[in-house]
Amino acid sequence: MPVRIPISSTRTSDLHGSTLNTSRLLMPEALEADENMALDEVLIEGHQWVLRKTTWLSPAVTLGRFQVIADVAPLLPPITPLQRGFPGDDGVLPAVRRITGGGSIIHGGDLTLAIAGPCPSRPFPHRSPAEVSSLASRALLSALLPYCPGLHCRGGEGSERRQADLADCFLRHAPSDLVIAVAGETQKVGGVALHFRSERVLLQVSIDRRKISLPEEEEETVLGALATALGVGPAETGEVSAMERRQMLRLAREKYGTRGWNESAQTDN
Repeated sequence: MPVRIPISSTRTSDLHGSTLNTSRLLMPEALEADENMALDEVLIEGHQWVLRKTTWLSPAVTLGRFQVIADVAPLLPPITPLQRGFPGDDGVLPAVRRITGGGSIIHGGDLTLAIAGPCPSRPFPHRSPAEVSSLASRALLSALLPYCPGLHCRGGEGSERRQADLADCFLRHAPSDLVIAVAGETQKVGGVALHFRSERVLLQVSIDRRKISLPEEEEETVLGALATALGVGPAETGEVSAMERRQMLRLAREKYGTRGWNESAQTDN
């Protein structure tokens, strides 16, 4: 289990010599899709290293920041842009847009994680998407290898021209992908999407649960191991603060729960 220590007793120095409190592990209750995306944005606006498990109250689809919903919808199960307060149709998945890139992901059966912290920093010395994704994947590999012995990073070169062209993120071929070999065939197990903001970075991770043997009671241990592999441990298990929760609900109401945000691809970086 992650080491639990007073948050003021251990401090981690970043690349510039300033100090940050011990990283936090968050295992919040299941949230609606718009609340999950809102909480990730709250965390990127914070100051500490935060690693959290994302739990879905009901199945949902997340869309990459730059995806055009009309282009990818025909390639997915029936979806509709999430609109807070409006009941969805039976058999139609709500779709919420992430602030990270990449392709769409169907959530509910996957292991979803989020990492937020300073960048540049010791774990991520440069603000390079390829480098940050690769370093994060290596840390994930270290944390997950005990539960999937054949797991490794794909390496090589990416194959897609534009992330926005991908309907399914698990069809993306990126060097930072986590993969295994099954009957001589390489299968993707997980991937990383990211977003830079100011001096911080948010990484959103999706792992295919069907390909790893990870008991639910071990998930907190994996988050602790991930913090250690990134060099931001030991990590303290905590809770979403009252202020963070208020900010999350406001963002869910004003942004992630609106049809305008979820329907329209973002053109800025």
